[in-house]
Amino acid sequence: MDEASQLDPRQRRILVEAIAAAGGLRLSRPDFEEEARQLFEDVPGLETASSAVIDALVESLWAGYRAVAIRARLTSSR
Repeated sequence: MDEASQLDPRQRRILVEAIAAAGGLRLSRPDFEEEARQLFEDVPGLETASSAVIDALVESLWAGYRAVAIRARLTSSR
């Protein structure tokens, strides 16, 4: 069983928060992917996940990251 495909929404949120903490909220898509892949090297189950699983996870997390970044910008502009 592939651990990466078993992540629940809370675990995905934690990964997004860790990526944002490491790289900030203004990462480009390529920079986000680089930060994510570096983080995954240290996460049990993700360090050995297939490229297809990692690609899908990065895509999923990117959407969450963008939502967090937009929300943060809206909040800070008030």
